[in-house]
Amino acid sequence: KDFGLGKGEAETIQLYFQEKADLLLCDEKKARRVASALNINLLGTPGLVIQLYKKGFIRKKKAKESILKLEKIGWFKSSIIFEALNEIGD
Repeated sequence: KDFGLGKGEAETIQLYFQEKADLLLCDEKKARRVASALNINLLGTPGLVIQLYKKGFIRKKKAKESILKLEKIGWFKSSIIFEALNEIGD
């Protein structure tokens, strides 16, 4: 309540601490701000795609396609999409 989060986001952050998790996957802006203020190790969908590619779980083509789909959805800033594609490389 204090942070103005929805029930799902608040429970996710609570579960992070309860389970002593290493990482929180989250794209919702308000929840990301709260998580950052609480020093939670945070990763969003573009970052997840990059990590999956770098660790060899998906191929470069799939990683690029996934980022381009995120761009079409329109949830992420174009600068985030650009940085993700740049990090994946040609």
